[in-house]
Amino acid sequence: MKIYSDFLNQEENVARAVALGFFDGVHLGHQSLLEKLRSISEGQSLRAAVYTFQNAPASFFQAHSFPGHLQSRKQRYRAIEAFSVEEIFSMPLLPEVLTVEAEPFLKEIIQKKMQAKAIVVGHDFRFGHKAQGDVALLEKFCLAHNIQLEILEDYIFAGEIVSSTRIRNLLLDRKIAEANFLMGRPFQHEALVVQGKRLGRTLGFPTLNIIPDASLVPLPCGVYLSKTTWQQNGAQLESGSITNVGYRPTVENSNKLRSETYIFDSVYPEYGDEVTISYLEFIRPEICFDSVEELREQVHLDLELAEKKYAARSKAALLLQDENAQSYLRGQEAITY
Repeated sequence: MKIYSDFLNQEENVARAVALGFFDGVHLGHQSLLEKLRSISEGQSLRAAVYTFQNAPASFFQAHSFPGHLQSRKQRYRAIEAFSVEEIFSMPLLPEVLTVEAEPFLKEIIQKKMQAKAIVVGHDFRFGHKAQGDVALLEKFCLAHNIQLEILEDYIFAGEIVSSTRIRNLLLDRKIAEANFLMGRPFQHEALVVQGKRLGRTLGFPTLNIIPDASLVPLPCGVYLSKTTWQQNGAQLESGSITNVGYRPTVENSNKLRSETYIFDSVYPEYGDEVTISYLEFIRPEICFDSVEELREQVHLDLELAEKKYAARSKAALLLQDENAQSYLRGQEAITY
């Protein structure tokens, strides 16, 4: 997949199907839209492309109230690519980009530069300077220029619209499992392992330390059931784990938010390795204990609970695989989660 931040180097004279939007989290609603993009591009031999921004417009226009992104830029691009998208035009939030009026945006960028023959958007999509453009204008333009337009309605789950805002609020409310379900993947931190003060070793629980990406939604401080993955000697490794996100008030009371992970297995990443921490379930809030001994006792309890929860998840995943296989053999639609 090719990623462009301008139109200077893109391949010209290529007919494209284009999806428009920011796609933060690439949640179930986004996935429905990207699946439609894939269907159109494959059916009409068009190149599948996405026009988006490098950061959420809300992070620019409502910086004081925007809680953070659901994914890093790299994670978002990777999730979009999974839908056979061949190009992402990811524009910086610069005045020359943000001040383009709605109709010139359609004519100069979408029609001329991207050569869109089909466009896919959500029904509430807005575009152009001060979001003056809407789907009514887009419909009129596409009809006049013989461009296929697909407008998707909201994706509804449990009686509510699936949106990036809903998922951010779920994460901030510690409803990790529900947020993960609506995204179709866990909320994750990807970062390099850094050296901490090795306080976990003195407690008998050596941890790997990362500094969470400050551009992401800040998880509430506390203890989480997690899964940790990393590369070692060319092999992809993973382990159940327990992760504390916070400021370590009992032993340090730092002013820097950290993520500390204890892995259930005996093999550990090394300093400088890139790890992915997938947050699966909230266990308890961060507590300032009266003593290190109280902290040690609580960590023992946390680990016992987390290992049971992770084992139960692993068993459920195996059962689901069995059900999928049995369903396939019966010629029925496979069960998915």
